[in-house]
Amino acid sequence: MSNNGFAEFILYPAIRMVTETLEVADPQKLEAATAQKLAMDKATVSLLSATENAVKANDGFRAVSVYPMLEEGDPIAVVTLLGADAFKIVTEKLD
Repeated sequence: MSNNGFAEFILYPAIRMVTETLEVADPQKLEAATAQKLAMDKATVSLLSATENAVKANDGFRAVSVYPMLEEGDPIAVVTLLGADAFKIVTEKLD
């Protein structure tokens, strides 16, 4: 969320900085952002905690993406993990 609606940002972990912020104007992206906000409004667990739990449960993998969504009305985090030779997508409850 930004003051004017929704924004997405590019984060470079190696330098620990947000290097670019873009206002979301595309109707499909706005719909997805609204759905993600609704999921986070219901969440009691942060995306960071959910991501950390997913990494701890999957030895040898690291997180490369996470986003919230509602599944049957319940908030979950969809976490994409990267291992030595494979990707894995897992879900973590956010409530």
